[in-house]
Amino acid sequence: MTDSLCEARAAGQGDSAQGASLASGIADKLRDLVGAKDSPGLLQMAIGSVERSGAAQPSLTVSGRLEQARVWLESRAESDSGLGLSALRLLVEEAKRLSEHLSDPQRQRLASLADLIQHQGDQLNLLSSKGQASRFYPFSLHRFAKKPLTA
Repeated sequence: MTDSLCEARAAGQGDSAQGASLASGIADKLRDLVGAKDSPGLLQMAIGSVERSGAAQPSLTVSGRLEQARVWLESRAESDSGLGLSALRLLVEEAKRLSEHLSDPQRQRLASLADLIQHQGDQLNLLSSKGQASRFYPFSLHRFAKKPLTA
């Protein structure tokens, strides 16, 4: 609809009956999506449904992802519906992307650390799915997450 309206306006027919009809139809669709003062839109209802369902998403920020991964690592007995593991995997992907911009020794060290964290995260997830990830499992990922990366 928007493409058609743009074409009509480019042809100088934006004020025609067809252009007005297209603009009105776009406004109606937009109102359905975002809502009006007296009624919520589909987008607002969808956001409310997701919030009520409790379906959590990995954070958009690195610090938020670190916190989600830390919570998952510290409370392995509790299920977070895969949120911590997803956050951990996104952090590993980000670390691998960042390693491409480092000098060779640092790149290798960060890439190998990211691979190790990914591997151990997958192991912990497997153990958790089997109910075997006890608090006392000698899991070193938490130690690596707290250790600074130095040259």
